[in-house]
Amino acid sequence: MVNGSITQTLSRSIFTSLTTFIMVAALYAFGVSSVKEFALPLMAGILCGTYSSVCITGALWLVLRKVFPQKKAA
Repeated sequence: MVNGSITQTLSRSIFTSLTTFIMVAALYAFGVSSVKEFALPLMAGILCGTYSSVCITGALWLVLRKVFPQKKAA
């Protein structure tokens, strides 16, 4: 179930993050110094957020399901 969920959302997450990253990189390349100071950490945040949403959350969900199993309905 986790693999299916990751496969379905992978392309959307990657494309959304990639287009956002390209626009922020353009701001960094063509912006003034105050915009550059904001754009660089924003690019790092986009990369970290994409990694965590694609790679970490599926594994974390699986671990939490094993630690806290669901109660069966009566």
